[in-house]
Amino acid sequence: MKKIIAVLIIAILAVMAAGCSNEDTQLGGFYQSDFIGSEIVQISVNSDNGEFVQYISSRQVNSGIYTKNKEGLYEFDGDVHSFTVTLIADDSFEVVIPKLNGDTPIKLSQISENKSVFTTIGGQENYNDIEEYKDLLE
Repeated sequence: MKKIIAVLIIAILAVMAAGCSNEDTQLGGFYQSDFIGSEIVQISVNSDNGEFVQYISSRQVNSGIYTKNKEGLYEFDGDVHSFTVTLIADDSFEVVIPKLNGDTPIKLSQISENKSVFTTIGGQENYNDIEEYKDLLE
């Protein structure tokens, strides 16, 4: 009787653990890093149409489309820079921007399930340093 109960408990735990895997985790929403020096990296991902916009310190530096290659692996094809990310179970991923942080990965965590857009009075053209931020991606 004890063996049957033990087997039943193990089976239930196995089913519960399988339900906690990252297979249901989908890329989408707004992701943000901690500060890297005085800069911060953000990526807005629109899961409805497969588009993304990448920002560094609220300046739009890259945009394009992304595709899912296999479970958790996404290819981003941007107008300035292309890259690959692997979505982690906690809804985060890492990017490398050598001119910003050397070869040390930068972790971006999902802070919202909704895509976000930075707006300023007059729009992004009010920033006179966007090209300098885009250069960080090259």
